[in-house]
Amino acid sequence: MSEPTVSGIQFNRAEMGAAPASAKACARCGAALTSYYLAAQEMICPNCAQTELANDSATARLPAALGLGVLTALGGALAYYLFIVLTGYSMAIVTIGVAWVIARAMRKASHGRGGTAYQVSAALLVYLSVGIAWLGVGLHHSTLPLSPALLIRLLPLVVTLPLRIMEHSPLEIVIIGFAVLHAWRTMRLDIQPIQGPFQLKTS
Repeated sequence: MSEPTVSGIQFNRAEMGAAPASAKACARCGAALTSYYLAAQEMICPNCAQTELANDSATARLPAALGLGVLTALGGALAYYLFIVLTGYSMAIVTIGVAWVIARAMRKASHGRGGTAYQVSAALLVYLSVGIAWLGVGLHHSTLPLSPALLIRLLPLVVTLPLRIMEHSPLEIVIIGFAVLHAWRTMRLDIQPIQGPFQLKTS
């Protein structure tokens, strides 16, 4: 009688694989492991592996990745804004760090999944975080009283401000472009997101 498989992955027979003896809990549900699968470099149990494969689709985890990405982008924009205001320097190289954090957060929330939708989202969030930071700088130096109506009127500047910044400096184009490209490449499609099964070695 043949063993059940999902996408060519065996679920009844474990292969020998190296793993740290201390890592004995599933990264998803916390269940004790005797055999395991690797998903985005995390050890998961057979039940979680089956669930992930059954529910997997190109955009199944996009809402979670996008939600965490938005929060991270806002945090990155705040950090960039504070850097400019406190130091007086507008170093675009900070956006590379912001891009790294956004992409890592989205990758974590997507459990290692990627693809075009994830790439576009990550790249846009990096770009918009630059606009949000510079909008904050403009408001910091403005004498206009803040109000919800004013913020709504200024929202389009989030899209146009990075372009205006890059118009005045070829170096800014290179740095911001590299940051956006980094986010795009980090969220590329994984060919084999789940590997296994492997037998957990015991000492």
